[in-house]
Amino acid sequence: MSLPSLLLLGPILSAFTSGTLASISLITIPALTGCQTQRSLLNTWHAALNSGVRVCPPLAILSTLVHLTNAYLNHNSASLLLVAAISTISIVPFTVFVLQGTNEALFTLERRTADGGDGKVEKETVVLMRKWARLNLVRAALPGVGAVVAGLALR
Repeated sequence: MSLPSLLLLGPILSAFTSGTLASISLITIPALTGCQTQRSLLNTWHAALNSGVRVCPPLAILSTLVHLTNAYLNHNSASLLLVAAISTISIVPFTVFVLQGTNEALFTLERRTADGGDGKVEKETVVLMRKWARLNLVRAALPGVGAVVAGLALR
């Protein structure tokens, strides 16, 4: 792969990671809140979460490795590319330290629903889903910032 191609790959991968994360908040969660039962809402959210876990962390890692490689190969833009790398990989600690509490609360509701039937969607669940969607948008912005900063390094 040529150096210009590698320089373009970093921002593209970071932008793709950002868009993938954002789509869950902007498209999936609003669609899910229309579910008729608590069980269907929580089970479908959990399936969407698992899909994101399989795609987004590997994308963030790959993006970060590309940014770091570019920083090594392009000393003039190294500081920008390091910022892009840090911003992109920040989705991992953000998930662990910021989103995990909301995830756990939703997992608890899912277990409680599995044990207690399949009633109507509870207000608490919708509130937690919306909170999760907002936090996820913040998380989605992190690789988005990485994409923009890496794009600035192309100048």
